[in-house]
Amino acid sequence: MENPIRILNLEDNTFDATIIALELKKEYFKVDIKVAGNQAEFEELLNSYIFDLILADNNLPNYNGILALQYARSNFPDLPFIFVSGTLGEEKAILAIRYGASDFVDKSHLEKLGHAVRRVLNETHAKSQLINLNKVISESEERLRYVVKANCEMVWDMDLITGNIIWNTGGQNQFGYLPHHIENTFDWWAQRIHPEDRKRILTDYESFLASTDEAWHGEY
Repeated sequence: MENPIRILNLEDNTFDATIIALELKKEYFKVDIKVAGNQAEFEELLNSYIFDLILADNNLPNYNGILALQYARSNFPDLPFIFVSGTLGEEKAILAIRYGASDFVDKSHLEKLGHAVRRVLNETHAKSQLINLNKVISESEERLRYVVKANCEMVWDMDLITGNIIWNTGGQNQFGYLPHHIENTFDWWAQRIHPEDRKRILTDYESFLASTDEAWHGEY
């Protein structure tokens, strides 16, 4: 069973808050909505519960949606924020998007709310997955850097499209090459294979590239 979508709705009009909840449920959402009618309630709820999404009217007594957006962005920068207002207007809606709002739905077209919520939540989920993936890749690369740095062997990585090569410090440790002596090219390596072995190694290596094999070993 799917968990309900946890929504904080900044709305001082009880009737509008009810209509918004009904509209979301019409879209087959399982929703858990908490309604804040003013700034104090909004900030208290936002700091007391975990939400998946914020919906916000723009005009409230002594408060407005832009200020709510700025507060949310400062404290919960990854939490999506959708304006649901009848008074925001196109110009302010564009400004709100620039401030970091995820979307804007006019109260006269609440039939669009369900689609907007789905899209924003899907985008947020995709962004979160990408961030996590990049974190895993970064951690993996960091571990690899430590392994390669600690390894006394000469280790290199080649881009098969450009032919560029990245070497570890083994070239200096094993053969005395200083960093400025090493070129990041395939030819630099190929030219340093012993002449009696060069043709055999390069032919064997080219055959490997044309094959479906996953590993190549050559001794020279």
